[in-house]
Amino acid sequence: MYISKIAKDDEEINKTKSKKRSKDIRENIVEYCCTLADAINVPQTFIKLKDFVQVINRTGSETPRLVYMYQSALYLYNLNRANSPFNFYVVDTPNQQGQDADNLESIFKSLKLFLSDKGQVIVGTERETGLEKMASNVIELTEKRRCLTDTKYNEHIKLLQQLQKLAIIGYKLKNL
Repeated sequence: MYISKIAKDDEEINKTKSKKRSKDIRENIVEYCCTLADAINVPQTFIKLKDFVQVINRTGSETPRLVYMYQSALYLYNLNRANSPFNFYVVDTPNQQGQDADNLESIFKSLKLFLSDKGQVIVGTERETGLEKMASNVIELTEKRRCLTDTKYNEHIKLLQQLQKLAIIGYKLKNL
């Protein structure tokens, strides 16, 4: 009987830990959302998480900014949470999302929040952001769809196939 009481106590402690951990994670994500909302001119009252996911209930230029805010907050949360070789974030052409000049400028300025040696941010844009001098690497495409040439695509597919084969071999060796 004493052992079952200990097991019940352990279960209760684990539930509490889980609830506390969920609360802490949520608070951290909301904190990053607030920082980004301020940076990109989104009222903090628009931050509404349901099961850790931002509720998108706005229209117009606010919708892509809410998505950007939330996804950026997740990147920053994960960047500061653990060391990982997979800390990367891709922001694709924010200027094509119906943003006026002020909103676009604030989005570009918010990129400073991502400057870190712990991760990599890739920004695809049709214009300069003003942060090119701070970037480790800037690739300026001078021709339309230049990086999607057949030669480059085929090179990368061959490399990917080799990597996949090595991963399969490594997995099989590990599970012998």
